[in-house]
Amino acid sequence: MKTRHLERTTERLAEKNEELKRFNYIISHDLKEPLRSIVSFSNLAQRESKGQEKLQEYLQYVIKGGRQLHDLIEAVLEFHRLDYIPKDVEEVDTNIVLDDVINSLRSLLYSQEGKVMYSNLPKIHSPNGVLFLVFKNLVENGIKYNQKPEPIVRINYKETPDEHLFYVSDNGIGIKPKYFEQIFVMFKRLHSRREFEGSGIGLAIVQKLLNKINGNIKVEKSILGEGTTFLISLPKEGQSPTLVSNNALASKPIGLES
Repeated sequence: MKTRHLERTTERLAEKNEELKRFNYIISHDLKEPLRSIVSFSNLAQRESKGQEKLQEYLQYVIKGGRQLHDLIEAVLEFHRLDYIPKDVEEVDTNIVLDDVINSLRSLLYSQEGKVMYSNLPKIHSPNGVLFLVFKNLVENGIKYNQKPEPIVRINYKETPDEHLFYVSDNGIGIKPKYFEQIFVMFKRLHSRREFEGSGIGLAIVQKLLNKINGNIKVEKSILGEGTTFLISLPKEGQSPTLVSNNALASKPIGLES
């Protein structure tokens, strides 16, 4: 009886996986292709309508809306791709992870004159790629949702007998306490796209990834106009991390080099 129940559960899971694959294919091809045509032909029409200011204005709205829809489609795809991240655990040096994050966000850091500061981060065991996506989304949000002349994101580390604790702090716009839980909901935006660009999916991705490795994230503190600190907790599972000094990088403005 139990064997039959397990077989039926396995069959249902296989069916769900197939449905998800079809869903991703439809989004990737059947939706994105006509969207590309709308944006491309709107661009052509805009070039052909020089001198017609009102028409150019309308076409700009079409182009902007098309690009926003494209970004939302990409965000949905990215969220669903998280289910296919390899679960094999390996030793990960979080200093190197932050190096990779900085390189991937170099253009944003340069344009915003942003800095990422960190030191003495540990080596821990984690599935490959998970921590990169977690820190990338948090750093990107800390720089993007920021009105300071010099946006800064700091990553600090502590440990307890059972957990690795990472504190990701920024000097950004801050979050009202009543939104501390809502910000982790997919596509939940606290600001209009006129104020800040983005899909509103970054923190949902972070939470989903951490749930996959039995981790957690919460808002440790936030002050409007001063910044926010997120606390990431990851179970140690009996391992003792090896701390690696990175003081040289900690004091250097990252993202401003040529």
